[in-house]
Amino acid sequence: GDIGGVDVTVAERQRLNALRKSLPSATRTENMLKEMFVSLQTFGFLGRKVVKANVGGMDRAWEVHELTPKGKDWLAQNESQRDPILMPMPQVMIDAQNAAKKRAEEAISELTSFGVNMDEVPEQELEDGGGEVMTIYTMWCRTLKRLRSPEQGSIEKADHLERVLKEVQAWRNDKAMELKIAPVAVLPDYLAMKLIHTRATDKEAMFAAGVRIKGVEELAALMLSHFPPISTTTGGEGGGGADDSGTFVVPEGDFTGDKSWIHAVYKVSKSGKLPNWEASYQKFAAGQHPQAIAMDQESGKPIQASTVVGHVLEALLHKRPVNLRRLIETGGAGLPNEHEWSRIEEAALQLGMDVANTAQLNLKDTMLAASGRIEKPMDQKTAEDKAIEAAWYDRLRWYVAFKRAGVPVRFGNAAKRQRT
Repeated sequence: GDIGGVDVTVAERQRLNALRKSLPSATRTENMLKEMFVSLQTFGFLGRKVVKANVGGMDRAWEVHELTPKGKDWLAQNESQRDPILMPMPQVMIDAQNAAKKRAEEAISELTSFGVNMDEVPEQELEDGGGEVMTIYTMWCRTLKRLRSPEQGSIEKADHLERVLKEVQAWRNDKAMELKIAPVAVLPDYLAMKLIHTRATDKEAMFAAGVRIKGVEELAALMLSHFPPISTTTGGEGGGGADDSGTFVVPEGDFTGDKSWIHAVYKVSKSGKLPNWEASYQKFAAGQHPQAIAMDQESGKPIQASTVVGHVLEALLHKRPVNLRRLIETGGAGLPNEHEWSRIEEAALQLGMDVANTAQLNLKDTMLAASGRIEKPMDQKTAEDKAIEAAWYDRLRWYVAFKRAGVPVRFGNAAKRQRT
């Protein structure tokens, strides 16, 4: 409810919000706030009343909390001279603290089982049972466990991630000796894991994530050697990368479709939170790099840069202006060339798919038909097989998005022609 009898300036409200954020997470809930109101009423600092009024032609009633004379007198005193208000601990706080303690114990136990050195986790996060560092460690450990599970069968990928981490740590240690500073001051392990998870290869994105030491371009080059753009990972039979004639000509500046895609639905959560793609799009439109966006998530858990690219392509379907050239350059896109585009269109025609107007598409069958490959069980696919298929799926993603958004299709060769 509202609190009457108090004039709060913008600066004071900002200070109140800052003070509330400084409290332990268990005491910042709405239930805790309600309990505090009840206690303040019991001790005579707050009063409450029901206000009734006709709003929009309908009778409404709501509860308003007001400062009592006692409460006003207490607030009128100099802050340094006020007597503290001593109240019994509300049960909701006791329950929240017990729950937080249990979560912390479970989180610490899980990370310890993975061999994580808990000395690297901030003390406040250990008490709260969560935070940025613990979130990254947990994400990293669970990702490796999932990749190595029989269901996933991606042991090679898990081994690769661990190998990259060891190489980054070796670079970090050498750089620490060169700069005569502690390794953690160069790059803490959790931040290294964050960079690897998002496949960060851009030095500016690394700087935005907190890597702010001399030689960051060396780290960017190391990461790029392990995570090259998808457009450069194809090759061989069925790879689609052998023929680079007929390069896709991307529109200059911001491109906006004539209308939103027929199946584009803007969904806002019950809490009023915007769609994830909207948050990514707004940051991209403001000039941020997809890799920087991927590492700066409200939840504290990073996502992959390719996911951010997908978010921006989703915005394109909602008739949002998108600088496609910047998205392609920063997102490491593998656009289909003219030959690949034709093969994808032929595959869609064979499968009877109306890409522009159908919500659910069979991308797997389209990829196999367009690439001329045969389906193999996951445990029989080589690293080259997986790389080629990933490249074709990326080309399919751009093909589908461009068809649905109405992006003009033109290729830069001698036989230039406009397609629809």
